[in-house]
Amino acid sequence: MINQEFSAFGPWIIEIQDDDQIPPLFRGMAPAPGDCKMLLKIPRDIDRRHAKPGMDLYEHLLGITDTHLVILSRTDQGRVEAKEHPLEGIKAVEVSHNLLRGELILYLGTQRVGIRFNTVSADSIGDFIALLRQRLPAGGTAKSTGSSRASGLQDQLEKQVLPQAELSYFYANLQERFGRSEGRLRVLLHQHDVLLRRTAGLFEPLIRLLFPHRIGETMVLEASQELILVRRYENIKTDRIVDNGYRILYLPVDSLERFTLEPSTDYPEVLWVTVFSGSSLLHLPLTQGNPFLPALQLWAEARGITWDSRA
Repeated sequence: MINQEFSAFGPWIIEIQDDDQIPPLFRGMAPAPGDCKMLLKIPRDIDRRHAKPGMDLYEHLLGITDTHLVILSRTDQGRVEAKEHPLEGIKAVEVSHNLLRGELILYLGTQRVGIRFNTVSADSIGDFIALLRQRLPAGGTAKSTGSSRASGLQDQLEKQVLPQAELSYFYANLQERFGRSEGRLRVLLHQHDVLLRRTAGLFEPLIRLLFPHRIGETMVLEASQELILVRRYENIKTDRIVDNGYRILYLPVDSLERFTLEPSTDYPEVLWVTVFSGSSLLHLPLTQGNPFLPALQLWAEARGITWDSRA
């Protein structure tokens, strides 16, 4: 069995179908494959030539049962750390791709668990995320706003004509891909790539010339029970850094707690939108006067989600 595991080892993620495929390190702690909707083993980030028979070759086991998410992880001491989290307690799921480097991020209440993987197995992670999203708490209901007021705000939002999002070719393809699997999605927020000024100072023109900073493109799609937030790997970067990566965050509506909006201390034309769900999930940089902001605020208020503007 050890030789079979060694022979099959590579950067790819493998779905476990029977007990014989469970790595030796995780046996006795792993759920039975028959009890899981999906059970994956994530390989260690080592070159194939450095792998040897008898080594612990897998870093994580990820499983979805009817009620729980199961995570088994190898520690540096060669032991196993086990986490079992109720599906209803999962706040959000995020995946990032940056060339061959990928990361699955699971927001479990106030905990944040990162699982790194090689993007040659992006499809396996995509299937895992799709299955997990089906089992996250349903959303779309108003929390604290009176039903009549919520209905009125939603009517305003439906009647509001959103600006035409000038999506880049890459983002337009992503939207089309989501549309094929999710149905028709509305662009609730879009921030195009834009060059920034630093806070005014004596050397600001020279700094801008030598180290130009820009916001990466950001898109928020409205689905029936969640928001899908797409952004570049770096929110703000210099032009000297080539950003080939992107991040996608799936955020169930019922897990959202509040949005805050505040000005940047470093860039006079930037507003930071912070999304809270159990803990601060992410910060989105937007330019002052972004035409989509009123729609995002209306969307939040229609669902009883706090909108705290300090701008």
